[in-house]
Amino acid sequence: MGFIPALNTVRVALEFTSNGQICVNIIFLNKSTTVFSTDFVSIASVIRSWFSTYMKGSLGNSLSLSRISMRDMTTENGDILDSVVDLPIVGTLAQEPLPNNVALACSFRTGKAGKSYRGRAYMVGFTENQIGGDHLDSTPVAALALGWSYLNTLSLVIGYTHVVASFQHNLAPRATAVLTPVTQIIVNDRLDTQRRRLPV
Repeated sequence: MGFIPALNTVRVALEFTSNGQICVNIIFLNKSTTVFSTDFVSIASVIRSWFSTYMKGSLGNSLSLSRISMRDMTTENGDILDSVVDLPIVGTLAQEPLPNNVALACSFRTGKAGKSYRGRAYMVGFTENQIGGDHLDSTPVAALALGWSYLNTLSLVIGYTHVVASFQHNLAPRATAVLTPVTQIIVNDRLDTQRRRLPV
């Protein structure tokens, strides 16, 4: 599939190191005006602050935010930046870590039905004392839901909106990505698995 533009939108890859393995979550940030390369510095700063303040306290010290990779999706040859400034930021909890394939789905809702209007991130980095059976304890679940919600607020400070970006419809590529603001974060306490994150 060829390049599909997402106007005035930055693709942000949050690169984590978990138990020595790289795990990545992707989010999209959109603004109403042109994306400038200088915006990347502000975005990286917001992401670092967000992870340090709202996320790392619920995650084990086997996980760290190690890189923030950004790309302007307006054009195929848009600006890029890989930021490692003031990174890594390491999780707080010192208990025994769970395997990398054990993940928690964080769903990004937009108030519209359909796959084109729903995004998600799969968080890793949990510890054995945080789980009961097939479920993550209520405290880290609530903290992660609140943390993702704060990202929506923090990005607004620098003129960006956290959006779901849809690049296909009925398995066909779109001419331009459809961008829909995230209005709600849902975190289900049932643990999921990502087989491709199994230790190598």
